[in-house]
Amino acid sequence: MEFRVLGPLEVRRDDLSIELRGSKRRAVLALLVLHANEVVRADRLIEEVWGENPPANAAAALRNHVSRLRKDLGSEVLVTKPWGYVLRTDPEAIDLRRFERLVAEAKPLAARDRTDLLAEGLALWRGPALADLANEPALAAEIPRLEELRLAALEQRIDADLELGRHDELIRELEALVAEQPLRERFRGQLILALYRSGRQAEALETYRETRRVLVEELGIEPSSELRELERAILRQDPALASAPPPPEAVDAETESSRWRWPRSPLLLGAALLALAGMGAAAGIVAARQEGSHGKPVAPARQAAALAPVTVAPRRSTIRTRPRHTTRKHALPTKPQAHATVPAVQAAHPRASKQQTTSRAKPAAAAKTKPVKAPSPKGYWLTDDFDDPAFD
Repeated sequence: MEFRVLGPLEVRRDDLSIELRGSKRRAVLALLVLHANEVVRADRLIEEVWGENPPANAAAALRNHVSRLRKDLGSEVLVTKPWGYVLRTDPEAIDLRRFERLVAEAKPLAARDRTDLLAEGLALWRGPALADLANEPALAAEIPRLEELRLAALEQRIDADLELGRHDELIRELEALVAEQPLRERFRGQLILALYRSGRQAEALETYRETRRVLVEELGIEPSSELRELERAILRQDPALASAPPPPEAVDAETESSRWRWPRSPLLLGAALLALAGMGAAAGIVAARQEGSHGKPVAPARQAAALAPVTVAPRRSTIRTRPRHTTRKHALPTKPQAHATVPAVQAAHPRASKQQTTSRAKPAAAAKTKPVKAPSPKGYWLTDDFDDPAFD
């Protein structure tokens, strides 16, 4: 079951309207709907429905109206309590509660989302609130309150549209609202701003002067400080009055990725081709150097190994910096086989000779920083146990 108060009072069940007769009976239902899920005291209903001077049979008349409403709505919807009556229903079944929820949800949102929610809430209005019960004293205070809710939501929606730069579209709507609500300054201020942003500065200033004349003649007051500051800002053409550019439209993620992927593909392809060309040139240079140094072309496998990245595993050096105990105190005759072992070892182990050279270069570099007195010439036996690749 759905209850509608944003317009003429209406009750619908299964998309069919339920006919409710009698203005007093409808006024009682309207009060119960506005205070749904709350217990409304019987004496309060009597006072609001019949005013300060109720008839003598007001209590009996109220019970009769509630009994007829219970037959139309159902006993589970309208429940009698010892001290009053309560209308039990889902808050979302009342258009007023849906409207208030949408307005509350729209407040913290951005302008685009805010205007969408406020427009959805304002679409629930079918005219002035409880228009068919405007003459009932029971609703003399509720109807103006509901109308103020509508006007406040309308002002918020127009503010959001102004943020989105829709000032040209709002001028005609604002002119109609000013005609309906001539004493409402907020609509006049929004109209002045929309005219100025549309390039109609003279009309904006004329609208301000007309606003001031109406307020002084009708109410005897000057325009608010906000309106006066707006006029001064227009006269000095304050850049802050310029409308903010509308937020960019959302772009699909797939479209955005494809938009940036294709221009960058030729660059990546060109970089890859340059890298391959550089590797080929480097391979040719290395092959030419090796062929020139050895007098014969290098095998492809060795050439690929030379170009491949080399990973050197750290190991502890086994080169001894002190001579073995084979030294003699006096010079010994030179033995040919002792001298012959050196080139033989170097020929057998070319890597060992390179490691020996590198290892001996480090102490030489260290010697530059700390001078050491050269030892006197002595004779040595040069030997090697061939267990370690480094030459001893």
